[in-house]
Amino acid sequence: KMDARHHLTAESNSKYDYIMHREKKPRDTIPRLQKPGTEPPQYATSTNEMLGIATNHHDSIQRDYEFTLTEEERNKHMEETLDTLKPRLNNRERTRMGRRLRGKEVRNAIMSIANGKASGLDGIPIEVWKHLVRAHEDAEKCRDKGEQAPETANIVKIITTVLNDIVRHGVTKGTAFAEGW
Repeated sequence: KMDARHHLTAESNSKYDYIMHREKKPRDTIPRLQKPGTEPPQYATSTNEMLGIATNHHDSIQRDYEFTLTEEERNKHMEETLDTLKPRLNNRERTRMGRRLRGKEVRNAIMSIANGKASGLDGIPIEVWKHLVRAHEDAEKCRDKGEQAPETANIVKIITTVLNDIVRHGVTKGTAFAEGW
């Protein structure tokens, strides 16, 4: 199966091809780790034994610093942290922030995102959004020529409307709309 994939996608300017041919940078190797609690010091040199030592160490750190905040405490700390930030906009930026988004800006944003990315927690790849934009544009061109075309959603208009609504009214509490950003 791997051989078939290699023959199909190698040398094709695909993500797979890029990963296969990118420079492999050397990594810092750890030749040995001291075993905890040994006097005189004893050292582990096998990968599996060193992995076990590192895993136990990491787990103990996590236990020592475990935070159990309630949702209210978490929000309070988040607000306190955000209140310390002093973002400043110049007059030009303030003016631009106050105006409504235009479809052209939304389209440019969608089309300029690199392939292989997914936005937010839903994980919908950017290629899907780009496909929806192009499909609608192609259908509109056909209709302009008087040709039949399938009904398509104007995803740029939909996203623009949603974003402008958020700018105007804010995110509805409890929706977790911006979670993961």
